[in-house]
Amino acid sequence: MEDPYLQIINDLEISMTPPQDSNAYRTRNRTPERYRFTRIFTESVTQQEFFNKTTLPLIQDVLRGENALIFAYGVTNSGKTYSIMGTKKQPGLLPRTLDVIFNSIDGFLSDSKVKPCMHSLVQTYIHDEEENRNIFDHPNMTKEIWENRDSTAIPIEQNFEYGIWLSFAEIYTEKIYDLLVRPDHLSKRQALPLKYEYSSGHKYIAGLKEVRVQSIDEAYAILLEGQRNRAEYSTMTNATSSRSHSIFTIRIVRVPIDENDYIIEDPVYATVSRFSIVDLAGSERYRNTLNFGQRLKEAGNINKSLMVLGQCMETLRLNQVKVAMGKKPMMVPYRHSKLTELFKSSFEGDGKAVMVVNVNPFDTGFDENSHVMKFAAVARDVTIWRRMHPRIEPEQISNYANKRPRTQHRITRRVYEDEVMRDDMEEPSSTIIRQSSSTNNEEEEEEEYDPFVDNLIEQLEDLRNKWIEAEGRNTTLEARQKVAQDIEAEMNSIKQMYLDLLDRQASR
Repeated sequence: MEDPYLQIINDLEISMTPPQDSNAYRTRNRTPERYRFTRIFTESVTQQEFFNKTTLPLIQDVLRGENALIFAYGVTNSGKTYSIMGTKKQPGLLPRTLDVIFNSIDGFLSDSKVKPCMHSLVQTYIHDEEENRNIFDHPNMTKEIWENRDSTAIPIEQNFEYGIWLSFAEIYTEKIYDLLVRPDHLSKRQALPLKYEYSSGHKYIAGLKEVRVQSIDEAYAILLEGQRNRAEYSTMTNATSSRSHSIFTIRIVRVPIDENDYIIEDPVYATVSRFSIVDLAGSERYRNTLNFGQRLKEAGNINKSLMVLGQCMETLRLNQVKVAMGKKPMMVPYRHSKLTELFKSSFEGDGKAVMVVNVNPFDTGFDENSHVMKFAAVARDVTIWRRMHPRIEPEQISNYANKRPRTQHRITRRVYEDEVMRDDMEEPSSTIIRQSSSTNNEEEEEEEYDPFVDNLIEQLEDLRNKWIEAEGRNTTLEARQKVAQDIEAEMNSIKQMYLDLLDRQASR
């Protein structure tokens, strides 16, 4: 029996020796290739250990107001979806992330009317419909749960309340679709555009539904709903091959609490952090899958977007060398793919980015995995200088900011609830939730009413709404200008082609 072509040297390095049936063997015989990583895990690693080493540090950053991105990369049938989703008995990175977030913010779940918008902005809202919670009213909404939940809880800053907003999208044949919108077989799915946010200089998915969730069970329901709507088909190499890049995004709105236990329900002081968990579709070779028709088109788009991702990583790596030599950096080709356009901010320092490389040496050829390793080696050499977001200190909050007393918390730890229920059976008058001390003194200290200040706050809110509307109009205008420029360039190209043709005919 031939030795496996992939050997683990230590926790940081692997060696790949080309077998005789590979293209690499024909070009350089059996010269082994070596690749280094931050950490190498074998097939014996548990989902819990894998999650603790790769994802838990990112959750800590997100709960502190920073952004994070983690994506699984590899050829088809290499175990990417298992790493991200796992099974009911062995949950993957994504369900464990939801567990830890809700465990950590227990007692500090926000009900403030503040929501994320665009790429990284925050705005207030009035109507409950903007929370998109009507998705839970659907009779066929999945109620399944994972059998093994992660009990890990991270210490959080207790001078904030945390609002959780979830979205789920996929990039399928270079078009973006909302996975929380159930497909209608009678009509074509509506693709969503990427729009530009001028304040940050980055793009976001316009029209993507973001749902406010108030419990871990609701978060699970959103996850399973989107997973059910994702494009999956059978191929020669994978019976349930994911044909799209899925993007599950958790946005956490942090609302400050002042020293008097009042909620600062003002978008000026609220901040939003983002955690995107991406399950990339697997790269494929035609000779292995024998795809045709729609499957071949899907594979072409998957390979193209992954190729552009590799080009961006290579350009970023080369730019580091050029800058160190005092030369002008090259333009990174983010705009060649929806995937790289969307995560341009993460590749430029807006939070941590982690890549999980999945390799299956038993069912995948050497050449395919060698290509994956080379890409991973390039990505590992890219150094991103993370930009820290400014922090709001209590003394920076204006006395005229929109405040309200903290309300009773909707979510408490299950153990604590059980203890309270037992106490209730013995003493019916006991209180389930501790109320804010400031509400107890509400009758004693009535807040002074200042009509001038109220008028200024109303004007500020009105100006904020007008500014957001102007952002939308500017985005539309930019798109129209880009189309006009493309058409003009195409017309000039056609004009030049005909002029050259006339010149050739005249010279005969």
